[in-house]
Amino acid sequence: MSDALSRIGPSALTNSAATIFTSTGQTTLRSIRVCNETGTARTFDLSIGTAGAGKYLFKGVTVAANDSFGDDLNITLADTEILQALASVNSALTITIGTVVTT
Repeated sequence: MSDALSRIGPSALTNSAATIFTSTGQTTLRSIRVCNETGTARTFDLSIGTAGAGKYLFKGVTVAANDSFGDDLNITLADTEILQALASVNSALTITIGTVVTT
């Protein structure tokens, strides 16, 4: 087996839950960055699987105006698992996730 660095995004988030990634094989989420280029604080949610109770990695996280949120992760997705995300305002936030793909 071999590992390769990869990334998801950067992608603008919508204001309704949408799939931003589907794992093919084993994918380890290593870092997340969410950028707010607007003049008003905005929030985001990120879940494994469809958005719902018990599935959130982040829920209602506020990103200040003209600022970024970042966190280190070590979460592995199985084959075909999905990530869903949404923002409080359409296209206000951009998400980028660093990954390691194992093949």
